[in-house]
Amino acid sequence: MTCKKTVLYDAHLALDAKMTAFGGFLMPVHYQGIIAEHQATRRRAALFDTCHMGEFRIEGGRAVADLEYLLSCSVADLSVGQCRYGLLCNERGGVVDDQILYRLGENSFLMVVNAGTQDGDLDWVSAHLSPETRIENLSVDTFKVDLQGPGAPQILQRLVQEPLTGMAFFRFRHVRYGDSRILVSRTGYTGEIGFEVYGEVKAGRRFWDDCLSEGAEPAGL
Repeated sequence: MTCKKTVLYDAHLALDAKMTAFGGFLMPVHYQGIIAEHQATRRRAALFDTCHMGEFRIEGGRAVADLEYLLSCSVADLSVGQCRYGLLCNERGGVVDDQILYRLGENSFLMVVNAGTQDGDLDWVSAHLSPETRIENLSVDTFKVDLQGPGAPQILQRLVQEPLTGMAFFRFRHVRYGDSRILVSRTGYTGEIGFEVYGEVKAGRRFWDDCLSEGAEPAGL
């Protein structure tokens, strides 16, 4: 099987990353080494390429009810600007995938799924939505980079126009990065303070390079 490449593939090669197949993509396992990158995450700031993840926009007047049916987590009580982890389930309650759901508006959501299952996830969700609920696969048009570690807030704040202070865990907001609008969230998956950043794929390499220039250290899978 031919592996896909993220928009940051050439950046990884330039940094002499050790690459491997993962979830249908060629991804960096490590650069300096696992211990060094672990310490960068715990003590300073580490930068992860997560562009291989899948992103679906789900919208419509029946979107909440449809997502309540499909997911293990509650959807109706999500506030706009809040995100929540939950399982995408089949009819027997078994797990199709795990995902994070972002509430963009009253009837508008962003679902983020895993790389290796995104095609099947898209088919499954699409097959179980009401006719009036729309789903759009944004994956190929979206970059996703995760900046994690105690130094992450200072680095990211130097790159965006709006203040990032006061963002609680499992909350997100849209901010300006240069001439681009990006989504910044805090789900804390490394256990450290940090951010997950989504934007138009054309801005991905520039954002990656800017984070490194500000002191972030690249980290692999």
